[in-house]
Amino acid sequence: MTEDEVKANDDGDIDVPDSARAGETIRVGLGGDHAGEAARTFLYSEPTQIGQSMADASGGISVTIPLATAPGEHTLAVYGADGELIGWAAITILPAAAGDELSTTGPGSLAVPLAAAVLLMLAGAGMAVGARRQQESAR
Repeated sequence: MTEDEVKANDDGDIDVPDSARAGETIRVGLGGDHAGEAARTFLYSEPTQIGQSMADASGGISVTIPLATAPGEHTLAVYGADGELIGWAAITILPAAAGDELSTTGPGSLAVPLAAAVLLMLAGAGMAVGARRQQESAR
């Protein structure tokens, strides 16, 4: 469904905050009549699925706004497991909070120091074995 097609439908009375930061997790209220139902959440301008979850006992779900979401006005739409639109609401996306970063695809922050520590331990063990062999051959 396009954003215009979504907006042509009644908003369905879903409850979302007026604004959220990229990277922030928000609560979306679907209403008690949707408690326990499966839901898929999309963020428009470009339709992007940002969540798939089960509504809790009060009919709420939690979704995280992707860090790469451009700041500005967006439409958040929630669909049921049957593909039917549960509802939509306008939301303003603000820039990510200072210190938030896009995820990286390289080694984690501990990978390099951990690898260095392992190599140092292996080097020390190798030196100890070499020294012991030297002592045994000198006898």
